Amino acid sequence: KVVSREPVVYVRNIYKYYVAYKLLSEGKVGDGRRDHRAADEVDQD
Repeated sequence: KVVSREPVVYVRNIYKYYVAYKLLSEGKVGDGRRDHRAADEVDQD
């Protein structure tokens, strides 16, 4: 069964927000530069 790209992108975005919230709540976020690059790499998939 073929799944359209839209649900995949939707779930990926929810996961990115979840990870960002988790890191913020644990205080493990640095200056943010590395995090933006990682998010950009995920968006290119």
